Amino acid sequence: MMRCRCTFSNQIKSIVVCQASRSASATELRWQLHWLPIRQRIAYKLAVITYCTRSTGTPVYLTDLIKIYHPSRTLRSADKLLLSVPRMTLALSAKVFSVSAPSVWNSLSYNCRSAESFSSFRRALQTELFDTAYNSLPSPARHAPLFRLRHMALYKCVLID
Repeated sequence: MMRCRCTFSNQIKSIVVCQASRSASATELRWQLHWLPIRQRIAYKLAVITYCTRSTGTPVYLTDLIKIYHPSRTLRSADKLLLSVPRMTLALSAKVFSVSAPSVWNSLSYNCRSAESFSSFRRALQTELFDTAYNSLPSPARHAPLFRLRHMALYKCVLID
């Protein structure tokens, strides 16, 4: 059932993208289809891997790269579920997992980091990344033509199937 729903969703999305006018903004199309930009998709993957590694302790080779933040004295940030970010000397070293994963993890809100289950973490993470990616877009009322396009694509998919 899930595979069928994903296939149907992908068909709708491909029709919407193909039928969009040339003047339609790619950002608006991504927003309408609930797609994250590349930077947020990378952050999503890093955060999911970090969450799984922190909660299960596997794989061990990634667990060894992630260090929990322990301040040297009593601070309010001690109970915020932060990770320590190693010092880097080169800009290229910011792309290493041991640096980028803690950086992404620490940039998340406390509500997201403290999620009880994996599904609630993913939901909070997607919402947070979507909000940060598209916080500069105007209200959804401006996107009525894209909504109409999506509705037409749904109608065509129903007729095809």
